[in-house]
Amino acid sequence: MQAPDDIKHILLGWLTTEQQRANLNKSRMVHSYTNAIKSLKQHQGKIRHPTELNDVKYFGEKLIKDMSKKFTAYCDEFGYEEPIVFAAGPDPMNSPVDDVEDNNLSTKKRPAKRGSTDQPVKKRKKYIPAVNSGGYAILIALYLHDKHDGMCKEDIIKYAAPYSSNSFVSNPSTGSFYSAWSSVNTLIKNEYVIVDGSPKYYTLTDEGKEVAEALFKTSGRAVTDPGPLTTVREREVESVRVTKRKNSLMTSSSPMRESIGNTSSPFRGGLIKDLTRNTSQQNVIMSSPLRTVNDYTSNLTNRNRSEYQIWKPGSYKTMFVLDNREVFSRKERDLFSKVLNNMGIDIDVRSLPVGDGLWIAVNKKTGQECALDFIFERKRLDDLASSISDGRFREQKSRLERTGMNRIFYIVEEQMGSDISKFIDSIKTCIAMNSTYSKFHTKMTKHADETISLINDITNAVSKYYTGKSLLVLEPRNLNTQQQYSQLIETMRKNHTDKEVVYSYNTFASILGKTAVLRVKDIYLKLLMTCRGVSLDKAVAIQNKFPTPKLLIESFNEAHEAHRCGTLICEKLSEETGTRCIKKALSAKVATIWCTKCNKIK
Repeated sequence: MQAPDDIKHILLGWLTTEQQRANLNKSRMVHSYTNAIKSLKQHQGKIRHPTELNDVKYFGEKLIKDMSKKFTAYCDEFGYEEPIVFAAGPDPMNSPVDDVEDNNLSTKKRPAKRGSTDQPVKKRKKYIPAVNSGGYAILIALYLHDKHDGMCKEDIIKYAAPYSSNSFVSNPSTGSFYSAWSSVNTLIKNEYVIVDGSPKYYTLTDEGKEVAEALFKTSGRAVTDPGPLTTVREREVESVRVTKRKNSLMTSSSPMRESIGNTSSPFRGGLIKDLTRNTSQQNVIMSSPLRTVNDYTSNLTNRNRSEYQIWKPGSYKTMFVLDNREVFSRKERDLFSKVLNNMGIDIDVRSLPVGDGLWIAVNKKTGQECALDFIFERKRLDDLASSISDGRFREQKSRLERTGMNRIFYIVEEQMGSDISKFIDSIKTCIAMNSTYSKFHTKMTKHADETISLINDITNAVSKYYTGKSLLVLEPRNLNTQQQYSQLIETMRKNHTDKEVVYSYNTFASILGKTAVLRVKDIYLKLLMTCRGVSLDKAVAIQNKFPTPKLLIESFNEAHEAHRCGTLICEKLSEETGTRCIKKALSAKVATIWCTKCNKIK
């Protein structure tokens, strides 16, 4: 008796069963099964035998082999005659591990592609990253340091940098737009690494783990693990060192895994949802704001992942981080970092997602970082006046408020390089609003030296404040908006007054970046501001009158029929004054962009 002509529905049933089993076992293969099911459902042609799955995306040799075994057992059970299909290339069931072509093998073959000849086609070899490449370093870092809960980009780079001859930091000024980190996309494409969550966390698949283990064993590398590299400079220096010692790294044979020990935090916790249930208050959070029913059904692999850590007093040190765009002058760009370093302050210079400087805590054992409850923004008077004029002041202030930090310092230097007489009233109003409405700690300094002295005082106060305090470090995996970010930390602070509740630095940098998690409202404002002359204040004024892009477009189209689309904006905003006022020329320019009838291609 012949087997069914199309066994797609049978394969889907088996894959669904394996997916459910992987969920229960918390296996990383759940992502592979999910992708395979989706791809097979979208496949147009018939599938007569599992070996024909070679042409279907997300079906690798291991999966095809498993399905072939199930199909053979299925045919034996029901008395079907297993179909024999012919194709170019070796059968995945009998192929050697290294995928070397052997035309003399007598195997069952899959159908050749339409229009092809009977000539054997060489099968694509399995991707193996070259030693010392970015992909190699990422696989080794995940294999040695990922303790089944995923690693963020920053942590991977810290551990991977010593094992790559290429830099993990791109430098567009030298024409280098890609870094070793770009290799992670190749690893994801080849299903060695999966990425999920928000912020993004990376983990090895079962196949990726096999490749990483093989690389680890065959490369013979036994370098003593230098630990995480905490600064960009350290990573660069280490990359140069590794390049010079590229050949010597392959000589020793002592096991690296034994030399590094367990690098995961000894203070790992569990889910934030479980943490809230242990508080003395009942029904404080019935369901975590990070998780919904859909999260648990579609992302079951996150169930056993830690979402918080507890750092005990003495297990961490405080450090000051300065934004690398914060410069004193064109001639003395790094004056701040040099002076603060000479004053004995432990300082790191890097690109910050918000603010000009903040204070972090670094775990002494693991090198993990968290953003403390202190941050500052520095403005000279003329720069403050300029930011008020072009709308940057409101945007920066809003992003500072969304950090959820209670100690935000707004430092205003009285030095200036241009006339600000016409902005005096605006500056006074903004400073007053900062202190009263936004509750920023506004500090006035006479010059940069006084600013540096103030930063030194705050650094000493921060160090003293956190002495003897335990930190509850949040590492949520499903933050969808910056509002959730603020709400979660505020709720946790109310429930855990005995600890300082903070976010891991990776979460802080990922969520609060300018383009990290944008609301529809934010995207709408950015679209409006693409029109030259539309500042943030003007865009906000337009948004207040036309809350959605759809409403704005419809209003323009209606006005077009009456031949007044060019004056629509200035008419609607006729009562606005100052920086929110839009005149006819700018109104007409906005109309040429948003009125679809004005832009209709003839």
